[in-house]
Amino acid sequence: MIKYRIGNSKDIMPISKLLIETWQNAYKDFIPSTFLNNLDLEKQVRRHKKYMALNTKYFIAENEKGQIIGFTSYGKNRFENIDGKNELYTLYVDVAHHGNGIGYALLNLVLSDLEPTQKELLVSVIKKNPFKYFYTRNGFIKIEEEMIDLEGFELTGEIYRRE
Repeated sequence: MIKYRIGNSKDIMPISKLLIETWQNAYKDFIPSTFLNNLDLEKQVRRHKKYMALNTKYFIAENEKGQIIGFTSYGKNRFENIDGKNELYTLYVDVAHHGNGIGYALLNLVLSDLEPTQKELLVSVIKKNPFKYFYTRNGFIKIEEEMIDLEGFELTGEIYRRE
């Protein structure tokens, strides 16, 4: 049985590990292994501490053993050139649990948490991300492309909006 809850500072280490593992699995076909193998756990920990301190909202999915198997976070829109109040920053599910509806449940927790008059949600996705169709299946529409700088190389990203 999967339990969903609001994330807190105790979750920072496990979500940082899950993010790195997810990147290493999902993006290995198009992001250089040198980059993926050098993803820095402490950097991810600092990043999530900063976001939590800025009141970024996290939702967590745990298995029956209390292990985090998915998470999502959202907050204020960071795109300067795109109107919209809210942005989905992260949505990661352990690869062993793909296809079990966890991503859908996490996304719905975010959508339910948005203010009734501010349901619009933006998300940036790497264009070659094999899971980007999750967003179009859940009502997001591609509105723009962007370049994503990953410390030494760039990838094309796509920005999606759900209204």
